Amino acid sequence: MLRLFVICLIVFCSAISCYSRDMFVNRSTGNDSWDGLASVWDGVHGPKDTIQSAIDYSSDGDIIQIAPGIYNEDIDMLNKLITLRSSDPDNFQVVLATTINGGDSAGIIASDGEIRGLTISSGKGIQCGTYSVDGTSPTIAQCVIDTKYRGITNYVPYHKGPTTPVIENNIIRSSLHGIKLDHQFYAYGGANAIIRNNIIIGPGTDRGFGLFIRMQKSYPIFENNIMMNWKYGITFTYNVDVANKLASMQYNCLWSNQVNCIVENPSPGTIIDVNGLNENITDDPLFADLDGPDNDISTWHDNDIHLIVDSPCINAGNPYFVQGSVFVDIDGQDRVRLGRVDIGVDEAETLTADINLDGKVDLTEFALISTIWQKTSADIMWNPACDISNPQDDVIDIQDIEQLAEHWLWQAPWAK
Repeated sequence: MLRLFVICLIVFCSAISCYSRDMFVNRSTGNDSWDGLASVWDGVHGPKDTIQSAIDYSSDGDIIQIAPGIYNEDIDMLNKLITLRSSDPDNFQVVLATTINGGDSAGIIASDGEIRGLTISSGKGIQCGTYSVDGTSPTIAQCVIDTKYRGITNYVPYHKGPTTPVIENNIIRSSLHGIKLDHQFYAYGGANAIIRNNIIIGPGTDRGFGLFIRMQKSYPIFENNIMMNWKYGITFTYNVDVANKLASMQYNCLWSNQVNCIVENPSPGTIIDVNGLNENITDDPLFADLDGPDNDISTWHDNDIHLIVDSPCINAGNPYFVQGSVFVDIDGQDRVRLGRVDIGVDEAETLTADINLDGKVDLTEFALISTIWQKTSADIMWNPACDISNPQDDVIDIQDIEQLAEHWLWQAPWAK
């Protein structure tokens, strides 16, 4: 009987631990006296007004969905295994419209849960561990992190660690550190972050550190990122075994930094040429319009961070890329579109005239159009990819040939 009771108790506890709830926060219609268990007030349940109130009420496994709005508060996830997310992390405009503004103070103190699809505007961004809080390993994805001091900090304190936060598909802009990885001397392990497919933008080439790696036990994976506009792109300080750490920094674009990579110690430091090292590049990534019509990079709503078709970042990411927690790019489209992952947050498209998507306009396209010449969308042989006229007209005719001629022998930098 006692054995049966113990088994039932274990099953019951396991069921509770697996139980999760959807919780809701709405700055316009919420009320912190409500329980947060409905997106609108239904007479029994209703959304919270503040994110912190929802966290206070949450339990491990809960998903807190935050409606668009500006939330002027500092956030502490209280070491709970929860998810903080916007109502639609795959929609960039929703991400921009869902803002946590912590002023110059803490920002978000992260747990081992997830932060997804939010805009973070505060002095210290997201802190994955501090000098007084244990290091944590959250997933931070699809966010815009625009801060005064630091974008993301992962610190492992005394007798803790290692940590393995996942930082992917974010736009990070800061004035001091984009991402800082650090640990106390007597930590058991370092800040072994997985950092991929981000855009990390600095304040200009006169100051700031894009990726700052302090102390010897941190071995991050850094790949498929665009790092730009910093005094120092990648910085190692108080580090050993730099060669092995550099080996996991691959397929990145480091551009418009005063120094792309430096080992600070011993003084005065050693500059490392990363161009071509581990397939890293130092070319202009060729954004459509990074500053937007107002020439202000800080106003993200009108910035166009898509890669143009001639970008060297297209099909230049890790060819052995393994899908992480994000399956789409900034537009909600497939993360890999042209056979190989791109560098940064956008999966670019090729020219419409590149019918077979190989990065070239040549005889292959001419042959494909020839096989369905004069065919219409009603024909059984119809191939919509061959309808390259602008605008498309559901027929293969001289207008498609004109488009082919206009781009004849074009070749993208990434085409083999």
